[in-house]
Amino acid sequence: MFIKAFRVKNNIQVKSSEVKKLKTKLSQQYKLNEDELSILLPSKSSVQSVKATTHGEQQLIIFTVDKRPMFFEFEDRIYPTVYWLWLIPSCVPYFTTHPQVLPKLANGANLMMPGVVKEGSDRKSFGRFQKNQIVAVNLSSNASAVGVGVLALDSEDMYMSAGHGICVKMLHVFGDKLWGMEGSVTQQIPVSKPAVRQPNLNSEQDFPELGSVPSNSQPQEQNDDDSSSEDDSESQQSEGNQALNPDDILKSMFMSALKINKKELLSLLPIQVGTFYPTYVLKQKHPNGDKSVSIKETSYKKVSTFIKQMTDEGFIVVKEENKGVEKIISINYEHPELVTHIPFKVKSEDAKSEQSCHMLLTKMTELYVVNESTKKIFNALGVKDGNALDSTEIKNYVKDYVSRKKLLDPITKQALLDDVLVEICLGKRENEDPVRMSLDEIIANVNSKMDNTFEMRSQSGPLIRGGKKPIIQITIATRMGNKKVTLISNLEAYGINIAEFSKACKIGVQASTSITKTPGSNTNQFQIQGNQVRFVYSLLTETYKIAKGNISGLEFAKKDKTKKK
Repeated sequence: MFIKAFRVKNNIQVKSSEVKKLKTKLSQQYKLNEDELSILLPSKSSVQSVKATTHGEQQLIIFTVDKRPMFFEFEDRIYPTVYWLWLIPSCVPYFTTHPQVLPKLANGANLMMPGVVKEGSDRKSFGRFQKNQIVAVNLSSNASAVGVGVLALDSEDMYMSAGHGICVKMLHVFGDKLWGMEGSVTQQIPVSKPAVRQPNLNSEQDFPELGSVPSNSQPQEQNDDDSSSEDDSESQQSEGNQALNPDDILKSMFMSALKINKKELLSLLPIQVGTFYPTYVLKQKHPNGDKSVSIKETSYKKVSTFIKQMTDEGFIVVKEENKGVEKIISINYEHPELVTHIPFKVKSEDAKSEQSCHMLLTKMTELYVVNESTKKIFNALGVKDGNALDSTEIKNYVKDYVSRKKLLDPITKQALLDDVLVEICLGKRENEDPVRMSLDEIIANVNSKMDNTFEMRSQSGPLIRGGKKPIIQITIATRMGNKKVTLISNLEAYGINIAEFSKACKIGVQASTSITKTPGSNTNQFQIQGNQVRFVYSLLTETYKIAKGNISGLEFAKKDKTKKK
């Protein structure tokens, strides 16, 4: 439901009288006591009601507590978020799955029956649940909730399904747009004990841990287990000792790029080989390799040689439009090797998981909006008015436009401007003489004619988009007793984890910190004791990699004292 961005219609402060009604409704649906309600809705907290529409045009209301999405109301039912379940975990039943399944759920998949870890395989192991009952999902390695959904079947139908079909229809999962609704208060999954429901002897064969070899574990069968584990370890060791063939790895990366990006690639055809290889192939990884391989490590040595081989094997069709400019014009997705190939995506998911723990949750990317002045060139390439593109995308689209129109002189590397490019680059043609420009000049002119915006990008995609670039403001104020304090505003606009930022400041300057409301605004203001401008500036630019132009206030830093001679 929240894998893709949702649209916010309004955001309203909930009155205290409405909060009381909300508590009554929560108490009736989830049997919460007063203590639990106080944890969920503290007396001095700020409760907001956010009306939203999902990507699938579903209408709902999200309730945030101190900016953190705590629950949402959809079709007259209230559903908890993972933030709620991390505070009060016992209000809904849990279904346990393997850790390897979480990336699939985060990509929009439902929890399937084969991925459920059960206690036993008889009727009792499926409990007594009703269809559409609200449940949470956790991992066998961690009891903390990672998602919320409704049951697709009742317990009897689960038992009769023989381990096939959907178990939980996922509505919300850790890492989705609801979890990242407010970048400054996002929280990672709390580390907890392993989930209670673990595979036992009766269910391991039906539901083995994904990616592992099933084995028995009862004490009376210890000898069999030992021999089985020895065989497994020997086979794994022999596989690990086999030297990886760089040619095979590169081919695997090539096929993974085709399968993972199928929809996108088909929409881009014809696509230049020079764009396809670095953008799609080099980003792939091989399941047995720690990283992707360089073309120099293979027997091909050149990208053109490798692409020719893939063409000869029937994966793609390549056409040379100009000398040295090759384009993929067709992809054979019916190729037997491509059909049976399983792309390896776990490494990239692992990388996302590592990034999610980084102090900087988002990164600001400059974007350019297709407008009236530039729509002719982009419309011709299938890009609609109002679409926001980054500088790399613009560069690729301009190159593609010039190539399609056959405007580039291969000798001078100058492009002959057609009427569309003349209008963008020159405004009006003064005479009928042909005008030539380099690609860099054309790209610069196109960029200058487009409207500016920005996007806060995270490991899971875009979070915040707006028209004005935010500036982090650092100022100095005087408090009681002529004590100086450093004030920092607008950190939240960059998705900075305030708790981590505060910890870094405490360790770095050994000073107390606090958070207050910015006067005349709903945003928070971070305060550090003393004049710490220089330290904060260095922390933001060096650790958080925020551009210096996006920070103001360095002039308030302490002046270096010079000793008199």
